[in-house]
Amino acid sequence: MVPRQTLRIMRIILVSSLFFLVLSPGRVLCQQSLAAQGEAVQQAAPSGSSSPAVKTDTGDTAWLLASSALVLLMTPGLALFYGGMVRRKNVLGTMMQSFILVALVSVQWALFGYSLSFHEGSFWGGFGWSFLSGVGPSPDPYGYAGTVPQMAFMAFQLMFAIITPALIIGAVTGVVCFWSTSYVKNHFGYDDSLDAFGVHGVGGTVGAILTGVFATTVVNPQAANGLFHGNPRQLVNQSVAVLATWLFSAVMSLILIKIVDLIVGLRVDIADEIEGLDSSQHGESGYNLEA
Repeated sequence: MVPRQTLRIMRIILVSSLFFLVLSPGRVLCQQSLAAQGEAVQQAAPSGSSSPAVKTDTGDTAWLLASSALVLLMTPGLALFYGGMVRRKNVLGTMMQSFILVALVSVQWALFGYSLSFHEGSFWGGFGWSFLSGVGPSPDPYGYAGTVPQMAFMAFQLMFAIITPALIIGAVTGVVCFWSTSYVKNHFGYDDSLDAFGVHGVGGTVGAILTGVFATTVVNPQAANGLFHGNPRQLVNQSVAVLATWLFSAVMSLILIKIVDLIVGLRVDIADEIEGLDSSQHGESGYNLEA
């Protein structure tokens, strides 16, 4: 008999993949847009001239691949870290929530995630690189990483796509985060057992806003100065971006919560919760402390 948890995971993968595949007709429009851009570049080029060949840098590529491997190791490390933060009867369930993301996000990233994130298109991005179509040994045409193969750049970004949802499972601590996890959670009474919102939500908000205060072109010449360097407009820009991100995240989270609730439910039965997720959902225990 297939475990209940496995059936739930299979249904989530199937439904989420079908949902985005329904949107795939947008891919045709994006490909037409790229073709039009290519024709415009050729027409603008002087007659008799040819575009210089784009060369990849072996050092940049090697370091990017090494960095990808190091970031990938963060996900199992995060699983072990969060597994140690919960009661021993739930350690396997907590760890599996991180490990399953390696498989789930990798498939979705190849199907549509990378394309939606980096291909030009509408507000949602484009589908021109769906199924990694056109993603090969040459650098991407938009200049995200002009000295490495686009396939390597895609793999590097995949590592962060994997660990980002895994971070929602729990958090580390700090001064601002300790305040948010202790005061804010108690004040509003929301359920966040591993303080993901208090750490990443509040911490990310504070960091994004303070970027508009401390940003300087000395660190990044392609960026802009912040409030402390004579540009208060950047603080306004950062604040607007934070508000837009909160609104987008709230709406999309609500939609995803409703979808998950309809498919598998948001929590297990009370009896299973008391017994522990390791035993009730996985049929085994994370620790064997019997003499």
